[in-house]
Amino acid sequence: MGRFLAEGDSSIAALWVDVGAGYGQKTVALRAAFPELEGRFVVHDLHHIVSGAGRNEGIEYLAHDIFTEQPVKGARACYICQVLHDFPDDKCVVVLTQLRKAMKPGYSKLFIHGQIVPRSGASVWAVTQDFNMMTLLGAAERTRDCFVDVLSQSGLKVLGFYPAPDGVSEGLVEVEVE
Repeated sequence: MGRFLAEGDSSIAALWVDVGAGYGQKTVALRAAFPELEGRFVVHDLHHIVSGAGRNEGIEYLAHDIFTEQPVKGARACYICQVLHDFPDDKCVVVLTQLRKAMKPGYSKLFIHGQIVPRSGASVWAVTQDFNMMTLLGAAERTRDCFVDVLSQSGLKVLGFYPAPDGVSEGLVEVEVE
């Protein structure tokens, strides 16, 4: 991840946009791991959330609704962690389409951090979490096929899946504009 970000042009756009980030804990950890990276690191979530976040040097906090036009254009990396499983496919397509419109083809990537449920042999935890999301929010944890489907509907394509080796922890989906 550090190498990918370091290859970005920090003079033209943000290097990192953490979408629906809460207080931005993942971005804080990334900045600590790669302090040499120059460029804008942006955390955004709803106003009432980011207004309560502590401020960290080198990180911008921006109030934003993920269902509306992405205000940061051409970022090297967009990162969305444990957000898409909160929404059914049609709502995810709206969020992902807004991100795609802000991405620069051939330069920007989207990294989705969350559960990647195997087609068979899923852990009890993954299945339980899937039922929780379905019951509480009408949403779901997603398989590879489900990710491919919702991403393609949004004009995005999968470059790679990186599931957690333990089958329980979250994995990463690497995505670019089609």
